[in-house]
Amino acid sequence: MSDHGRDRGEALPWMMVMAAAMTLVVVAVRPAIVVNYAARGRTAADASALAGAAAGEPAARDLAERNGAELLSFEHT
Repeated sequence: MSDHGRDRGEALPWMMVMAAAMTLVVVAVRPAIVVNYAARGRTAADASALAGAAAGEPAARDLAERNGAELLSFEHT
């Protein structure tokens, strides 16, 4: 008997392993993207707050817009 009989059916297990690996990558990458967006939002908010404290509302609004954020309120005490 030839070696071809033993190799029969190997493609399906390999395809299942690859599908599982790709699923794990998607599951790992998606939360990382969310965390990155949250960190960028906090950074934009912090930078706008510092700009507002140093130079007033126009500076805070400008910096927020340049970082893709929106200044919702401004209160200088």
